Amino acid sequence: AIKTMKEQESPLKFRVVSPIKLEKLQKGQQCLCEELIIHIHGGGWVSGSSYSNQIITRKWANSLGRPIFGLDYGLAPTVQYPLSLDDCWQLYNWLIDNSEQFGVKPKKVILIGDSAGANFVIGLTLLLIKSRGRIPDGLLLAYPALSLNMEKYSPSILRALDDPVLSYSFIELLAKSYLGDLHRGATDPLVSPILINEAHLEYFPPIRMMTGTNDPLHDDIWRFMDRLIKANVDVRTVVYKY
Repeated sequence: AIKTMKEQESPLKFRVVSPIKLEKLQKGQQCLCEELIIHIHGGGWVSGSSYSNQIITRKWANSLGRPIFGLDYGLAPTVQYPLSLDDCWQLYNWLIDNSEQFGVKPKKVILIGDSAGANFVIGLTLLLIKSRGRIPDGLLLAYPALSLNMEKYSPSILRALDDPVLSYSFIELLAKSYLGDLHRGATDPLVSPILINEAHLEYFPPIRMMTGTNDPLHDDIWRFMDRLIKANVDVRTVVYKY
């Protein structure tokens, strides 16, 4: 655990699931793997953890033969923007600097996120581009939350007005819990990645996205993909029928 810069410091945690025994690299020792794979969980900014996502990350670790590092961030409404994004920022940079303690000497860094976690992945990448930090080599995004502007609508959002799982009113409640002030969703690209300008988009690494045909966030993914293509970013999207 490490500590984040807040008025009242609290420990930040991450979870490592690995099919191999992890040992700190000694001088001259060959590293166990050259990929640092980091997952940021979803849950609408208000729920979920690296623990609850183990059913996914353990399958990935066993399939890839690589450790997966799952980040835990402060949950809304107790912890709101920008502090929860700052949690991800600090954990990411700590892992970049200290991954050799886990036998990982990364030539490649892969960031994975779903829903709210994917929102953090993009926001984190934008911060790294702006600060000239270690930009990931690839992003994997599952049904990413790309716009928290609750005053703009699209067909996929309108279909979700009475969705039994993720209705529009529930999405609005989640956004308000995370942001406090909903106006941020219309102006801040760290909140709504669809607003990222072209000068920063062109520095994004290859991106792979996935969504569903009836996902309320479906339409924003295509808008974002169009902007990425225009910025010459290597991007592909897979749509699952549901």
